[in-house]
Amino acid sequence: MNTVTLGGTATINDLVSVARFGAKVAFSKEYEERVNHCRAHVDRFSHEGKAIYGLTTGLGDNRKKSIPEKDRETIQRNNIYAHTCAVGEPIAEECTRAMMLVMLCHFGSGHTGIRLETLALIRDMLNAGISPVVPSHGSVGYLTLEGHIGMVMIGEGRATYQGETLDGAEALKRAGLKPVVLSSKEGLILLSGTTSVTAFASLAIYDAQTLSLTADIAGSFTLEVLKGTLMAMDERLMAVRPHPDQINTAANIRAILKDSPMLERYRGHRVQDALSIRCMPQLHGPVKKAVKDAQATLAIELNSSVDNPLIFDEEDGGAVALMGCNAAKRPMTRCTSPSISSPPSSSATVRRSTAMRISAAPRARRLSTTCSAARCPRWTTTCPSRHISRPSPSRSSTARISEPWK
Repeated sequence: MNTVTLGGTATINDLVSVARFGAKVAFSKEYEERVNHCRAHVDRFSHEGKAIYGLTTGLGDNRKKSIPEKDRETIQRNNIYAHTCAVGEPIAEECTRAMMLVMLCHFGSGHTGIRLETLALIRDMLNAGISPVVPSHGSVGYLTLEGHIGMVMIGEGRATYQGETLDGAEALKRAGLKPVVLSSKEGLILLSGTTSVTAFASLAIYDAQTLSLTADIAGSFTLEVLKGTLMAMDERLMAVRPHPDQINTAANIRAILKDSPMLERYRGHRVQDALSIRCMPQLHGPVKKAVKDAQATLAIELNSSVDNPLIFDEEDGGAVALMGCNAAKRPMTRCTSPSISSPPSSSATVRRSTAMRISAAPRARRLSTTCSAARCPRWTTTCPSRHISRPSPSRSSTARISEPWK
């Protein structure tokens, strides 16, 4: 079985190898050294009592309150309790494992201050096959899902292990692992950042890459069985509108259909193919570019430090804690959609929901207007009672739309 060693640049393929295909996780020497180096600064800050958000102070509205050193473990544990409130069906095991791998990438950056032993527990849970049960819907989104992973780490919550769903403490015990007692800042770290959105989007983009190439194959076979022509894929046409992914798509279709006896037999069968056939490079190409753009964003995010505050070395050998907003997921919105940033139950669900969005897009034009007055039965553009009309799906399209028109 493959091993993914963290410490260098992590990739989406690394994430999928661990989350979906069960690859083991290891830490490089560089990874361990930077984690321990940063933690030493956090321990010093904690003893000095300097006001640092989430380390020596409370959280949220309690940021102005100083927390005594003896109470900081309790505060960090309570932070996990306070956010473990997701509901609904559990996310798929591969999604939970993807989140745990992203935690190791983000928190092990050398700027969060988490202890190596806490990260080692996440690693060991992945390697042992312990998967926390994480409900799929949370009022705060990305905070609540991480809370359920944190619960198992402290010996509570629920987890699956070797096909059984167990109490978190029992799952750890059977795997020969012990719960961790969270120290200063660690309860905050475990809930911070873009863990879930990065994990789910990475799985979706990995599948989208496969789908984009599969579309070329399906389109090529369609062109062939319809006795089409490769004229629309000609290199000269592509050269005068030189979008790289359009050019590559046309080249891919030409390669797939190279030496096709059917195309040769029906050469000149028609002047040109239907628009849906001849515009494949111009349609598939932009989709591939969008996938690449999202992949580039995710590659950055996967290797980022997304906690608050973050710790940085200074030239005099000391360190400074900077409070900012790297934990916000706004930079990720350009490469995600609601169905991606919400936890999918499986990769198949991602593929189905993507297909549904594509097939449903034209239906948005099938709209009429309906009267806005209460209980008015009119479904036409006018109403004899002169009620004000508002947009609404027509009767024929209502059954195909999953949510009411708003």
